[in-house]
Amino acid sequence: LEASSGEPDAKAPIRPSGVPTTCSGCRKGYVGIGTLCPECKASAVDPLEQEVTAWLEEVSGETRGGKTLRLWLCDGKLLCRVANKIRPGSVEHVNQSSFPFQRMENITNFIKACRALGVPEEDTFSTVDLHEGKDLKAVMICIRSLGSVIRQTVPEFEGPYCGPARLAVLNDGHNQTPATPLPRPAPAAPGDTAAPRTVAPVSAACWQVPPAAQAQASDGKPTASAGAAVKPRPSDGNLEHEVSWWLEVVGGEERGDRCFHEWLEDGQLLCRVANALSPNIVPKVNNSKMPFKKMENISSFIKACRKLGVMEKDVFSTVDLAEQKNLLAVMRCVYNLASVVRTSCPDFQGPYLGHAQQTHIHDEGKRKTMLPGEIAAGGLRRDVANDLRNAAYIPRHM
Repeated sequence: LEASSGEPDAKAPIRPSGVPTTCSGCRKGYVGIGTLCPECKASAVDPLEQEVTAWLEEVSGETRGGKTLRLWLCDGKLLCRVANKIRPGSVEHVNQSSFPFQRMENITNFIKACRALGVPEEDTFSTVDLHEGKDLKAVMICIRSLGSVIRQTVPEFEGPYCGPARLAVLNDGHNQTPATPLPRPAPAAPGDTAAPRTVAPVSAACWQVPPAAQAQASDGKPTASAGAAVKPRPSDGNLEHEVSWWLEVVGGEERGDRCFHEWLEDGQLLCRVANALSPNIVPKVNNSKMPFKKMENISSFIKACRKLGVMEKDVFSTVDLAEQKNLLAVMRCVYNLASVVRTSCPDFQGPYLGHAQQTHIHDEGKRKTMLPGEIAAGGLRRDVANDLRNAAYIPRHM
């Protein structure tokens, strides 16, 4: 007998590893590892996108064709028609114009219809998630959730449905009404430096800034001494209090008795602050009161924050301010901007907030828009999913 060398026979066929299973995409049986068969992996089609597309086509009677998901839905018309098919009158008016603001209004109306039809708040998406392609997976999750909850909330609708049956959320005041403006913060007790950053009512008088606080240097840039000599920096540890003080001094505009959202919603003050930190970093500031122009100002400020070194995790979304989705995220972004400019804007002489930030994470992959083909089945970026998959096959020595 010849001793076996332990080497596999080169002529012997290599059998695929894994166990018999069913593909979650095409529902065909195959032998391998993972939830998708090789054909579905090669086509890079997300099963969730397939399911949502099929449901929208069946309800609306329209075909997607060769369009990408974003191109197919970004004007919001199809989504509004689907909502009205489920429950007539869910969207009273569907804009037919191709202007960006009209398209965003359609998307916003569809989101409101989803809430009214019982979609839980955690499953809804933001307008820019679809219009700007920020998070198409969130859009698909919302549509799938809508196709599921209407089994209960719209009994007169006889289908088709999408996804498994699930419990709907109805009569939820937080779910059905817009967010209320954030109240003013109350100053902490004198000498209480450990006061938590909370939000509570406070009289408008303590927010009045004397005209001298708007003094500027000869180059048009607010100086630290100009603001500090008139209105001392707050020491109560309240985030909204500190951020408002900093914006007043750098932007040269007092808040008065306005709430935080009303003060900043048009984005003009934020853009002026950005230009005070780094001249012309926002080339154009829209003075129009049109909602789309206001959102454009906010988006320009967010881009400026990224350029000035604010980390991606600290940046807020346009709708966080425009639609009062998350005013706390807006405050945190401004607070971090007031900190990072110590190093990113050496010509700016202050004032600053927080501690100096010495690190900056630069990840273009996090900022780029993910196309449907670039998202893996698990919701991760495809390059991240591949890294995780490859790591699973690295031998470990215990």
